Amino acid sequence: MALDGLFTYKLCAELRESLIASRVEKIYQPSKEELVFVMRSKQGAKKLYMSARADSARMHLTEKSFINPSNPPMLCMLLRKRFTSAWLDDITQAGFERALTLHFSALNDFGDRVPLKIVCEMMGRYSNIIFLDDNNLIIDSVKRVGSSKSSVREILPGQAYLPPPAQDKADILKTDEDKIISNIISHRNILLSRAILKVIQGISPLRCMELCVEAYGEDKPVYEIEKDSDRLYQAIVQLKKDLLLPPQPCLVFDENKPVAFSFTQILQYGELLQKTEYACLSDLLDAYYAGKSAAQKRTQVGGELFKLVGSNMDKISRKLALQKKELKESEDSEKYKVYGELINANLYTLESGVSRYHVLNYYTGEMEDIPADILLSPSENANKYYKEYRKKQNAKVFLEEQIRLGNEQLDYLESVLDLLERAETPGEILAIKRELALQGYVKAKPGKRDKAPGEMKPLCFETSGGFSVMVGRNNMANDTLTFKTAGGNDIWLHTKNVHGSHTVLFTNGKSVSEEDLIEAAGICAYYSKARESSNVPVDYTAIKFVKRQPSKIPGRVFYTSYKTVYVTPDKDTIEKLKK
Repeated sequence: MALDGLFTYKLCAELRESLIASRVEKIYQPSKEELVFVMRSKQGAKKLYMSARADSARMHLTEKSFINPSNPPMLCMLLRKRFTSAWLDDITQAGFERALTLHFSALNDFGDRVPLKIVCEMMGRYSNIIFLDDNNLIIDSVKRVGSSKSSVREILPGQAYLPPPAQDKADILKTDEDKIISNIISHRNILLSRAILKVIQGISPLRCMELCVEAYGEDKPVYEIEKDSDRLYQAIVQLKKDLLLPPQPCLVFDENKPVAFSFTQILQYGELLQKTEYACLSDLLDAYYAGKSAAQKRTQVGGELFKLVGSNMDKISRKLALQKKELKESEDSEKYKVYGELINANLYTLESGVSRYHVLNYYTGEMEDIPADILLSPSENANKYYKEYRKKQNAKVFLEEQIRLGNEQLDYLESVLDLLERAETPGEILAIKRELALQGYVKAKPGKRDKAPGEMKPLCFETSGGFSVMVGRNNMANDTLTFKTAGGNDIWLHTKNVHGSHTVLFTNGKSVSEEDLIEAAGICAYYSKARESSNVPVDYTAIKFVKRQPSKIPGRVFYTSYKTVYVTPDKDTIEKLKK
């Protein structure tokens, strides 16, 4: 992340351009540490979002909708009384601090126009939103800070507002480049990025590293650049220009997880991460924190499910190992049947009270020693062997069925694991969780009944020939897509012997070209466990040849009259085909 003092400087300019001379129309408080001011101007209404959350403190315009409590909190009621209909006169920043001050003019109880301020301090765990009256006294704040929490600065109603302690660092726009370089070089025994952080006010570690990469291609000890400081000089000059030029909002992300953002280009990750540019800084912040929130939810809920599925797979695997061992032991059941037959065939020649019967085995033509219980008669020993035979036979039938069911469950959980690894949104993970609940793997909380799982709509694509392709997003959605949505002559695709989503190419009664089929197979392979593989075999057949397996587990089918095509999934191609 890089919501540093430099980014705040650019954000301040953007907000001033959009909001100055607008009026506060409505005020909401979605949560304890969040505020939304609806600002009205000649250009229409705009929502100004403010957050004092430690991990996401910020202020920017937003298009998002928020769920507000049915009864407004007391602080929200106070703000509505003091700030509703107030006009925004200015937005300022002290130096390059991560704090913006909104200057309002509002009418007091006597109808006089008085100045009011809102200070949004965006400083990690010290973040706060503070409301000041015309005497610079604190009206209230989102977080009240008493002497027990801070010995440096109390934030309590009625007290005079004191800004955060200033840092003894250089203002990059007001300080000569040579002086900045001289101060950086004085820290010769540390890394260059750390030295820049110590010298320049309001700069983040991300932007420090950007200066190092721009100047030298990497971070290095300060003493190594003492004789080659011209390149760093040019990088600092360019940063000054960037601060004065229109922003180029840039977000870098890994797959769907946002990593960092800046008001200008980010170079240090090279081609390792993807980049997206935005029209304004507010759109960038909206996208970054929405992605961050989604990633956190995926990690939290998905992590729990990964653990749950993994532990169940381990438990089933251990159980299967024991059952297979017992099954192997039951495979000699025929021996006990033969022993019983041989004893009965020689019943009148055998004596009681002996530990072995020496008889002719007419199956092999050889003499055989059969162990016997000396306390039992020959007929009782024969019955004992018949009983053991029936016991092992019943166990064999039972164990074979249990092993079949165990393998079926293990295969199902492997498919769920694949779906979890490919899930991109919290909604997909929640749908998987509800599916697991229906299968009995997730226990319902006491006193609560699980709601029926919401149906996840399939992913939709369109081939070059204009044919629709749909991909199921979980096992239950696979069943719906295959057996309810698709028609009998549509084409069903699935990776061969590899877990993946059901994919349907809708033909609409028309002939499908080889190119369309290959594109659909590529989509099918991409949404499978073979996503990173090449030459992936994909089976395809008409929907009418796909049948549901006689099992309670969703997503299990068998199919006939199929053909196989080999494809290599490509993300860029898939993105182009996505609707």
